[in-house]
Formats: sequence, structure tokens, C-alpha cells
Amino acid sequence: MNPVANIVGVSFVDIASTRMANLQATMNAVLAAENGILFPILKALFLIYIGRQFLLTMTGNLTIDRFFGTVIRSGVIIMLVTHSGAFTQYVQDPVFNKIPQAMANMVAGNYAATTTGQPMAAQFDAIAAKGDGITVEIDKVSSNVFSVSDWINSASGHAANGSFQIVLAIIVGIWLLGQTLLGIILCLARISHTDE
Repeated sequence: MNPVANIVGVSFVDIASTRMANLQATMNAVLAAENGILFPILKALFLIYIGRQFLLTMTGNLTIDRFFGTVIRSGVIIMLVTHSGAFTQYVQDPVFNKIPQAMANMVAGNYAATTTGQPMAAQFDAIAAKGDGITVEIDKVSSNVFSVSDWINSASGHAANGSFQIVLAIIVGIWLLGQTLLGIILCLARISHTDE
């Protein structure tokens, strides 16, 4: 697929793919560093917690059912937090890939249908190309140089397309900002969750 030059002058796919790749690489680096530091600490705290719960159970302050429930629950939480594959599968991939793609399909529909496997920004490029195509069609129909109505039609078409392209560029900017903020929130939520 040829990149589409839009009002920004660059394909939305080019802009989004580099930003998303950088954002996901940064998130992965933060999570890998976090896991490298936190895993030994969490393992030690888990063992101390099991010892505490065991002593409470032995002194009669905690039932055996409660002991097993808290140990299993804390073990599952630590496993999910310290294994980045689970985080990627259940949080990062749906949030950055599946949900935005479904939303783009819902918003753009058949008007900007893209083939499976293309980035979501390809739909923005397709919509931008459709706007340019409508302007070209208006120019073909309004080709009489001596007709004032043709001039007005052509100028109106270009103005409408320009406005449409500006609004589309703003929407893409908001989308990219939202993805960046979402990445920051996911990293901070993961860090604050492991601090508990």
C-alpha cells in the first residue's frame, strides 16, 4: 500500500507506527526493568507472608481455609505481576491493538475498510484519501473556467476537504496522545499494583 500524503504531509500509518512502536518498546523496557528489580523482592515478601499466615494459623488467629485462600490469592497476583507475558497477553495487546482496531472499524465502517493485519492508522489514511478523491471528482465536474458556479463549487470542495483533513489530523493527534497516556497509565498502574 502506498503511503498517503495528507494535510500533515506524511502518512498517518508512518506517524502512528513509529510512535506506537516506540511507546510499546518503552513500556516493555519499563516492565522488564521493573520485573528484574521486583521479582526477588516479591519472592522474599511472599515467603515472609506465608510464614506470617502460617504462624497466625498455628496460634488460632486464622482458620486453615483463610490461610490457603490468602496464600493462593497472593501467589496468583505475584505470578501475574512478575510474568510480563501474561501482562502483554491480557492487558497490553487488547488495549493497544484489539480494542482500538475494533473501535476504528466501528467508526469508519465500510467507508474506510482495510484488510486484516493493517495498522489502525491505515483507516485514517483511507478516509483522508476518500476526502481527496471527492475533491478530485468535484474538480472534474466543475471544469468550466468561464463558469462562476464551477469556480464556487471547486473552491467549496477544496475548502470542505481542507477542513475535513484538518479535523482528521486533530483526531489522529488525539488518538496518538490517548495511546501515549494509556501507556503511561498502564505502566504506573502496574508499578503501583506491585508496590501494594
